[in-house]
Amino acid sequence: MPDSDAFQSVGSAQLTFNLHNSITREVIMIDEKSLNLLIRDYTAGKETLKDGISYLMTAAAITLTFATADFHDFFLEASVWKAIFLLGDVLLVFNSCRAFLAYWRAKMKTPEDLVEKLKSESASSTTKTVSFAPFSQ
Repeated sequence: MPDSDAFQSVGSAQLTFNLHNSITREVIMIDEKSLNLLIRDYTAGKETLKDGISYLMTAAAITLTFATADFHDFFLEASVWKAIFLLGDVLLVFNSCRAFLAYWRAKMKTPEDLVEKLKSESASSTTKTVSFAPFSQ
């Protein structure tokens, strides 16, 4: 039979559950809306990094094409094709910088950051007292 202190209150919205003398698990309680918002923000930060990398690689491909291509008149003049490639390259580099800046400014970059944010959100939100019966027979 477990000790009476199997659950210990850590904060208003956190509980610590002692499974064994050397194993402890924390339970974080947070409402669904806050959890959805935090996960959305976390995944959006990861998406901006992926976007920045894809923009940068596309810009590198266009730069290599621009540097090695011999432009000819095809529907448009050669100088117009050069301008289109150059404008596309500049726009891709700009979007890549913007995406990397958004990732750099993101508050949650690692899963540990997400867990810390969850803990702070659960501590700041209004909670109800919940009683647990971890060992029922």
